[in-house]
Amino acid sequence: MKVISNTSPVLNLTLVHQERLLKDLYHSIIITTAVYDELQIYDLKLAKRILQSNWVEISEVQNRQQIDGLLDDLDIGEAEAIVLSAQIHTDLLLIDEKKGRTIAAQYDIPVAGTLSILIKSKENGLIHSVKPVLNRLISDAGFWIKEDLYFHVLERSGEL
Repeated sequence: MKVISNTSPVLNLTLVHQERLLKDLYHSIIITTAVYDELQIYDLKLAKRILQSNWVEISEVQNRQQIDGLLDDLDIGEAEAIVLSAQIHTDLLLIDEKKGRTIAAQYDIPVAGTLSILIKSKENGLIHSVKPVLNRLISDAGFWIKEDLYFHVLERSGEL
């Protein structure tokens, strides 16, 4: 399974020490150089830790023109992740941002976000409960989520 991730899922799960969920669910993920650069800007030690893992691959995007065409609506990490996903016909793009998900859908790229990863992790027995991880994402990583979506995630994971 080819899985590409934008910055947000990798960063947020790493900030709450749950990056193993990505490895356990997908075995490996691909990030673009721009996503790696964004991780470095956020936290150099964190980026190095991700780079040193044996389940994260960094890939260069070939179509710079296509990326440039998306930069009016997206940041460089999102644009590269979407273009690489289209370029290599990924099975899944991990992305949280609504605008990025909308554009990915225009390319027929299947998407999932951090919240889907948590639900799937619980379904696969990788975590016992979504709520504590979700709460740490909010408090420790500054992950923003609407209240109704918060309760929807808990309901979908059987915790409401």
